[in-house]
Amino acid sequence: VRSAHQCGITHGIDVPRAEQTAILCTRVREGAPIDARRVPPDERCSSGWVALCRHPDHDHEPAASFEEVPLRQLAAWVPRVFSMLAAPPGTGLAVGEDGALTIQPPEDAQHEPG
Repeated sequence: VRSAHQCGITHGIDVPRAEQTAILCTRVREGAPIDARRVPPDERCSSGWVALCRHPDHDHEPAASFEEVPLRQLAAWVPRVFSMLAAPPGTGLAVGEDGALTIQPPEDAQHEPG
C-alpha cells in the first residue's frame, strides 16, 4: 500500500489528528466498496474525509444515511485507505469489490515522478 507521498503527491499533505472525525455512509462499515473524497477540514474536528458506499440501491440524500465517526473507524473498516489519510483536500479514493485502491490526486496537485 502506497502513501500519498509515494504516489507523487508532494504538496498539501495534511496529516489528520487522532481526534478528528470522518463523515461515512452508514453502509461503509459493512465492508462495501467505497468512494471517498477529502474536502477542506473545518475548524472544529473534521478531518475532511467523506466516504460513500457504492450500493446502487442506497440513497445518500437523507441525512440518516450518514454518521460522523472518529477517523480511526474509517481506517479500521476500510484498511486500504489508511496510508492515504494525509492526502490533501481534493484527493479522491475508491476501493473496489476486489479491494483495489484507486487514487485520484487533487486537480491542482503538484507531483513528482514516482
